[in-house]
Amino acid sequence: MLKIYLTEGIRHITDIQAYDHMAYLLALTAGFTFNRIKPLLLLVTAFTLGHTFTLILSAVNEPILPSSTIEFLIPVTILITALYQLSRPITSSKSIDGKIYLVTFLFGLIHGSGFSNYFKALMGKSTNIIEPLLAFNLGVEIGQLIIVSILLLLTYLATSIIKIKLSQWKTILTILAIAISIYLTIKTWPF
Repeated sequence: MLKIYLTEGIRHITDIQAYDHMAYLLALTAGFTFNRIKPLLLLVTAFTLGHTFTLILSAVNEPILPSSTIEFLIPVTILITALYQLSRPITSSKSIDGKIYLVTFLFGLIHGSGFSNYFKALMGKSTNIIEPLLAFNLGVEIGQLIIVSILLLLTYLATSIIKIKLSQWKTILTILAIAISIYLTIKTWPF
């Protein structure tokens, strides 16, 4: 049974229908390379922890915000992250500002809220939420690592083989994330 939750977690992130999560990871990963993987992995984990926390809350209570508001806030998180990455200088430092981990965690709360209804349906009438939740979120983390690995590989190919400057590549990725976020913001506008 836990394998089902693990598989669903991976599918949740890697399914093309979940391109909002992929766009968030695109924005989050822009400007990072394999040389700076540790702070990036910590950011991805902070996002997963926020996602997990929201799913725990939703499994025991009703969502705090209406789903239409959450669906609108998800592309806003993509936009904010992309704009931050666009403004952030590329550095060889292996660490980043600690506040970014908190913001990424908070954005994980929003993205987790967007998936909470599906997770509730997936659990059915089960009262044991701990094991399914851990398996599902392990799957989410694995799925995110797959996407991040692909994005880092594309960055490597673009900067090492094609010889695009990392700053230019970062701009391309963030503009793509911004375009997706604007499209999703218009599509989900709740007001």
